[in-house]
Amino acid sequence: MTNLTNLSVVIKKMIVPFMFILLVAFLILIIYIRYNKKTDKGLPQTPPLKLQGLKQKAQKFQTVNLTIDNNQPESIYTFETSISTNSTNVTEKLLIISKIKTEPVKSKDINLGEGKLYSTNEGFILAYEKAVVFQKAIKQKLLKPLPQDIEPLKNSARNALTRVLDTSQVSLEPKITYLKFSGEDPEEVSKENATLIQFFFEYNTAGLPLISNSPPISINMDADSNLIKMDILLLPQLTQQASYPTITSKSATDILEVGGGTLVKIKSEREDAIAATSLGVVDLQRGYLTYYLDKHTNSISPVWVFEGVGKTFDKDAQVLYIVPAIDAKYFSTPKQP
Repeated sequence: MTNLTNLSVVIKKMIVPFMFILLVAFLILIIYIRYNKKTDKGLPQTPPLKLQGLKQKAQKFQTVNLTIDNNQPESIYTFETSISTNSTNVTEKLLIISKIKTEPVKSKDINLGEGKLYSTNEGFILAYEKAVVFQKAIKQKLLKPLPQDIEPLKNSARNALTRVLDTSQVSLEPKITYLKFSGEDPEEVSKENATLIQFFFEYNTAGLPLISNSPPISINMDADSNLIKMDILLLPQLTQQASYPTITSKSATDILEVGGGTLVKIKSEREDAIAATSLGVVDLQRGYLTYYLDKHTNSISPVWVFEGVGKTFDKDAQVLYIVPAIDAKYFSTPKQP
């Protein structure tokens, strides 16, 4: 009898703290659920992705060889953009470096709008609100083969860029192509045959690379580390907005399958690849989350990027597709004109 009484006392002592723990856990669960619902429902609507894509269509997307980069974020910020104020500053620095001394004349570009042209026998500078281009006047026959060690040329390109642009949001490890003049324009060749080297630099936004439908920054150097050309698409001024949950890579490839993605780049051995209407079966090979800068609309959008290989006529073509990285339910309805 004494044992039963003692057991009863022990159970009573255990029940009170146990019930208290259950109550606390229940309250935490309620707060968590309510917070999540409030966060999701409280997110403001964001403008839909604005893109000018290419017209070629894929017959099908194949994902057997698709690899998704590690550590992809579960949420991503959106940004409101406005025209960069750096154009004048960059232009003035390029005028000093290039030693071009002349008064500008008006210029107009179908995509970039109105700008200024500074032109002398030394070369020219085109300055727009969204972009600045410098081209040095050169004599093709004086160009020499590139050295085997290109690291000094890479450092010269970095130094030239830092002299004209704040590089705090620029990835200074560039992609590289090799060029040689064929007629009036340079064409891509092997390193052994090249007389120019071209460096492509990308911006970073919120810790992610910023890609574009054309390289944001490209710099051409000759064998003697002379700056031959600099083409800068200026980063818009960014105002951080809300953070949204990202869709999964599986959801993104499902969107691709039903035609919801946008083809933004084709690269092929065939010069007429852009005239193709079909890409055949596209073998997707890499996927990752990042930001996309559309130079036509000056907008920056969080996207899933898919790199793959298709066919243009009889040749392989490297292709790049993008899909919005946030769910369409967060998009605002575009206003009717």
